[in-house]
Amino acid sequence: QKLWVVLMRERNMLYSVKMMHEKRKTSMPYPERLRMTRKSMAMIKRVLGERDRAAAAARERGDLLSNKQRKMLSRSAQDEGKSESGSHEAGGHVASEAGPQ
Repeated sequence: QKLWVVLMRERNMLYSVKMMHEKRKTSMPYPERLRMTRKSMAMIKRVLGERDRAAAAARERGDLLSNKQRKMLSRSAQDEGKSESGSHEAGGHVASEAGPQ
């Protein structure tokens, strides 16, 4: 986000310089800076879009959980752990009648 703001300020400054030179009918020094700045901004936008799409796909698959969902799963796992430990203590493990083979 910080880099985007820096590039945006640079782009705006370069557009101002370009307009000033057009008004004076002179050539802008190093005009490729404007193209490079726009290209950098486009690359940042592309990467951020890829991240958003990957996060959305992960949410659809269930790979990515919100903090609220993580807390709920953590609580339910703790509750299950308590109930399972109680059943193991009460019933224990029953060996099969056939025995080991």
